[in-house]
Amino acid sequence: MNGQPAPADGRSVEVLAFRAADGDCLLIRCHGSLRTFNVVVDGGRAGTLPRLKRFFEAQTDRRIDLFVVSHIDSDHIAGAIAVARDLELAPLIGEIWFNGPQHLSGDGSRSLTIDEGDILIDLIERNGWTWNGSFAQQAAMRRPEEMALWPAGEGGPEIRLLGPYPEALRTLAAKWTGSVPAPAPEYVSGAIVMGEEDEKLHVYLSAQERYVPDPSNVNDTSIAFVLRFHGCSVAVCSDSHAETLVRSIDADFGGALTVDVATLPHHGSAANMSIELAKRLQARTWIVSTDGGRQREKKPTRASVARVLTSRRPDGHPVEIAFNYDQQAAKLWYNTAAQAEFNYSVRYAADDEDFIAIHLPSPPDAY
Repeated sequence: MNGQPAPADGRSVEVLAFRAADGDCLLIRCHGSLRTFNVVVDGGRAGTLPRLKRFFEAQTDRRIDLFVVSHIDSDHIAGAIAVARDLELAPLIGEIWFNGPQHLSGDGSRSLTIDEGDILIDLIERNGWTWNGSFAQQAAMRRPEEMALWPAGEGGPEIRLLGPYPEALRTLAAKWTGSVPAPAPEYVSGAIVMGEEDEKLHVYLSAQERYVPDPSNVNDTSIAFVLRFHGCSVAVCSDSHAETLVRSIDADFGGALTVDVATLPHHGSAANMSIELAKRLQARTWIVSTDGGRQREKKPTRASVARVLTSRRPDGHPVEIAFNYDQQAAKLWYNTAAQAEFNYSVRYAADDEDFIAIHLPSPPDAY
């Protein structure tokens, strides 16, 4: 079985999280009354390409209305470069959102040389894609006058950016003179050791582990957004800082944003999911996209998931956690006692599946 979702009836949204190694590669399919609008977010590692190609080869309506490359970390952009080079997928793309050097510096120059970013820039120009067209070819970032966008045109989804902010892009421009700097090491807590099937999962203790914010300016330039389509809502958090997302949710949603589906920021890093963010951003399904990663503490970290589960508002609805890999750090949450206590379920992509899919039927009273 290749993980193909069941055909959608009427207006609905599907979110597919492709197996992309330690990175992100999402496909949001907005099924309208006339056609389907496809939004691809990032490409994961380069090895993700065959999985994405298999999916589109099986479709009759083959188009990618919007390709969002959130930022230039290799676990997001390497697969995007592979897509841009592919003779079958590249022609399907209408518009791309990606902040290149000219958007970082703010003066239109391309004086920076940022390895994989420069490669993608050359491919964008070679392919003739509309580049940040929804932003009048300027930076894809938050602006007070551009709160909601309809990048796919009439009948398509509405997208509201949660990040990045202009100052994050300016900081990145000021720092870079060459290659992307190596990321700072993650804070690793050894306070709780779990793993045996019958061992108690200390969710509350995990949630209260010391929070150390993500120091990476590269991550703070991530394009993050909320997509809405006929009553369905998806929050794509990318690798954004928790503080950036909190700032936007406070400004746009009065400090409380509830969506059908959300991606766990930075693949479940404890440095990107604070208790403050977990209180503000609530989802019925959380997508965790990672094979565990390369850090000493595998993702998702216990603290990031525990903060989601212990910070929920008292509305009583169950939460699903969807993992696109059945790996060690993900298996930890297949714990019947914890599931009963915190009212959540888990789902994993099988080894022979290219992705895990979440299907959202449009509510009867949707606009």
